[in-house]
Amino acid sequence: FDHSWFLVKNLSNFVSSLENSTTGIAILLGIPDAIVFTAGIGERSPLKRKLVTNALKSFGFNLDQDKNEKNELIISNQQSSRKVLVIPTNEELVIANETLELIK
Repeated sequence: FDHSWFLVKNLSNFVSSLENSTTGIAILLGIPDAIVFTAGIGERSPLKRKLVTNALKSFGFNLDQDKNEKNELIISNQQSSRKVLVIPTNEELVIANETLELIK
């Protein structure tokens, strides 16, 4: 059984879900000023960032492929009217700090 079809379909569904959510937000609140990719999916997947950003091109988001592949902080290109960012996170540190505050 070839699982690649399932993986492609799953990724396609993921991108569509984000596109639909962003469209809903844009209808209610206006077009977002930026897309921020963070945590595991956002920090470590240039492919997912590329697919999501391409799906949101109509909102003015454009990706610089080289910056995206290098995981730079700002990965939007000069033609982009909105920012595309990759912000590293450290969830473990946040959880540890919050736990420490609770047990003090």
